[in-house]
Amino acid sequence: MRLAPLAVLSVLLVAVPARADIAIGVDVGASYWAVPTGTSFPGAAQFDAHASVRQKFGKVFSLGGRAGVMLNVTPEVHVGIPIDAQFRFKLAIVYLEVLGGVAVMIRDPDLLRAHVAAGAGLTLAGFSIGLEGGYLSPGPYGGLRIGFSI
Repeated sequence: MRLAPLAVLSVLLVAVPARADIAIGVDVGASYWAVPTGTSFPGAAQFDAHASVRQKFGKVFSLGGRAGVMLNVTPEVHVGIPIDAQFRFKLAIVYLEVLGGVAVMIRDPDLLRAHVAAGAGLTLAGFSIGLEGGYLSPGPYGGLRIGFSI
């Protein structure tokens, strides 16, 4: 029974190609979160930073995830941990992406908040700049994102 994990690891090591097309990146963003009045965050400036890992499938499509930290600034500062799946399409220097996941809101009555978004921008030599818009429960948001990946 103890050999089962070792057998699985051996199979995975043999199955993984020697050169994997993996993109590792970081990004920062600034957004406005238009939350309805009467909620925990009645409209907030939102700042976030993420680390991401994506597996490239050909030259156009990549699939991965990102996680990070976000600060929602109202008269107070609220901290969250966004965790998203990321689907990215790259056509020449233009990228389009779709994101979805959850945000873990620390010290908030609504601990988990659903998140979906779409983004588009330009990427060149590992640097990217673009716009992202989406929905973070209970309201929409939109903003600018700057990133770097290797």
